[in-house]
Amino acid sequence: MSPKLYLPIGTKPFIQPRTEREELVNRLWNARYAVPGAKQMEIEQLRDFVDYAEGRAAEDNAKIALEKTRTKQDIDNAVAFLKEYQAWRNKKRG
Repeated sequence: MSPKLYLPIGTKPFIQPRTEREELVNRLWNARYAVPGAKQMEIEQLRDFVDYAEGRAAEDNAKIALEKTRTKQDIDNAVAFLKEYQAWRNKKRG
């Protein structure tokens, strides 16, 4: 039986990249994309994957930031709805 090797999660594939390929693989890791065979892939294809992954990550971050922002109008609408609901509930209870 071979021993199991537990590697820490979260370390970059190449701690000190020496080639462009290693740098591109690290950039894929930073964008949280796993591409099987990335270490043996052609450089041009790997660049395309990195560009796509970084663009997609930027889009996702922008969507999350937009969803988190609340405008004053959203807050006012929520307050108005809660007041209307409370008035309806009080009226229903009598």
